[in-house]
Amino acid sequence: MTVDPKNLIGYCGLYCGACGIYQGRITQVVKNLRKVIGAYGFDKIAPELAKWEPTLQYYAEFEKVMDGLVKLFGECLGCIGLVETQTVRFVNATNKKPTLPVQIALK
Repeated sequence: MTVDPKNLIGYCGLYCGACGIYQGRITQVVKNLRKVIGAYGFDKIAPELAKWEPTLQYYAEFEKVMDGLVKLFGECLGCIGLVETQTVRFVNATNKKPTLPVQIALK
């Protein structure tokens, strides 16, 4: 899908073309990290490694955090430039927590 660059101003106020989320950087970083740690089988050896590095006892939670990053920021098509109704996650500027997804009608 091609989007006119003038429509790539997000509700957050950023130009989507300069946004790491819109460019897919978070998804790519998570994918690369999973590839590297997967090559070492961290999911299998984390309990043993936790004896030397206690934070690794939380490896399963870390995996869930990576899933959450991709789920929340994995694919952004821009919001103002879309023609149809789109589910958009807004961020509350006061506490920086994402609100529930909402449907907005565009154009």
